[in-house]
Amino acid sequence: MYTSSREKFRSECWAGKFKECEDIKIMDRKSLFKSFLNFLWLRPENALLLTLRADALQSTFEYVTDQKRTIDISCGDGVFSFLAGGGELSLETDMFRSIDVSKTFREGDHDHYDKYDEDYFVEVEKKPNFEYEYGTDWKSNLLSKAEHLNFYSNLIEHDNNNPLPFGNEEMEYVYSNSAYWVEGFKKHLRDLVRITQKGGHIVL
Repeated sequence: MYTSSREKFRSECWAGKFKECEDIKIMDRKSLFKSFLNFLWLRPENALLLTLRADALQSTFEYVTDQKRTIDISCGDGVFSFLAGGGELSLETDMFRSIDVSKTFREGDHDHYDKYDEDYFVEVEKKPNFEYEYGTDWKSNLLSKAEHLNFYSNLIEHDNNNPLPFGNEEMEYVYSNSAYWVEGFKKHLRDLVRITQKGGHIVL
């Protein structure tokens, strides 16, 4: 019977074959969907799409041997990576508590979610099994939201059109969900390669 690499990784994780799996436990799709749906209750279709994306991302955690050499580029408010890493938020935590609805969605450069105020609330019920050392984003409001998760050791405001503020081969595992948005796409990809050690992994 055919077994996908992800299914093989999952079974061997639970069997304890991979040393890194002792700390990085992957979640089944049902649990992931429940977590995303709780946070994105007004947009269940987004919860479904993010669940599938998180499920695929988890299969790459096997490449991590040193979490201090990991980076989440364009991390936004951090919730996607937090939930994908096995974290859980309370039912009271709601993505839509701090948004800017002064304009229609994506009118011009307007971003509803690029807002941070006293209404933003995050309550962590379970810390993730997998955490990033670095998180970067070009929007300070989103980084302020991400800070509430205590998920990233270091948060850095950074525009991906500029070189990343790291030396050559500093990272073992690089995750970026928005490389295709960068104006200088090829230049940005070369920079991702630059900061990644030989034998390391870049996940897009």
